Amino acid sequence: MSKPRTLNTATLDVAAQAWVGQWYLPTVWSKTVKTRAIGGRDWILQSFYNADYKDEFEYLMPRFLAELGPIAKKDFLAASDGMFTKRNDADFEAILAKKLAINPAGEHLKGKVGTGICGQRVAGMHTIEVETPESLAYRRRMKLDKSHRKTYLKAVRNKIDIFEGEIEEHGHQNIADFIRDQSGATVMNISAEVAILGLDALLAGLEEGAGAPTIDIRSGSQPVDPDAGVSGTRAAALVMSAPGFLGASDQADGSVDAAADTIADSTSETATQTAGYFFVGSTTTPPTLIDDHLAGECGTSGADMNFNTLAFVSGATVSITSYVITMSQGATAT
Repeated sequence: MSKPRTLNTATLDVAAQAWVGQWYLPTVWSKTVKTRAIGGRDWILQSFYNADYKDEFEYLMPRFLAELGPIAKKDFLAASDGMFTKRNDADFEAILAKKLAINPAGEHLKGKVGTGICGQRVAGMHTIEVETPESLAYRRRMKLDKSHRKTYLKAVRNKIDIFEGEIEEHGHQNIADFIRDQSGATVMNISAEVAILGLDALLAGLEEGAGAPTIDIRSGSQPVDPDAGVSGTRAAALVMSAPGFLGASDQADGSVDAAADTIADSTSETATQTAGYFFVGSTTTPPTLIDDHLAGECGTSGADMNFNTLAFVSGATVSITSYVITMSQGATAT
């Protein structure tokens, strides 16, 4: 049986307050798509324009307007005049069928599978050709192309996305029934050279697949480690460049860092969820991860990955302007 769809009002309430703050800020434009706003006034206008669901739009709009002051409200209404067409029931029904494979009553549409991703499952193993960490570090240092790389074969799990409606189509009532998965010293320091090799090995792991690495942002609590499996619901997925990170380098604080190259914005992969944690992994076809190598907590400050709000709304653009991985050389290293 399908679980009736309910409006995620908790996320939308937080989004209304966060969006008001964005309305008072100047527009920030995407680095990857110059006409796409990722913050400020135009981001608010684009987010409302791209809102997927009629009920979310009709709940969020009055909450947003109620949070605005009278002058800002007048300004918003003038700027958005004629921009938003009323979402009729037929449009709402079509989006629910396409993304979630349900009708407005929350009932599964027999024979349909949606485009929304609700989880992943493991289906066997396969081998992939992987560049050795030493080869990757050498190529980056010497600025050589992939024709110079040295590789080995590595066994990885086949991870397959579970789409909305797929669980019901297979006769299960919940994702747990559907998934059949297999399921030191504190004062030691290491040299910058070894730390760089270690971080470069991690970066090489993100390049294992034929596709670019992906950052998968999900609701709920972070699993104990990346091998523990996927939990929660995808809130957004952002595809990185290939390779995803620049080479690791020594820092003055006893650590080595690697900064991400360009990260594409998330638009169609964004869902109305409260972001809780993220995976970063290798892919064959982004944004489907074949192997999770990094996991961290999402927050608005002091977390592993920080956003201006954790209340993601379907249709809104999610952007990561900077992402740096740090590996410590040890507690007393400099």
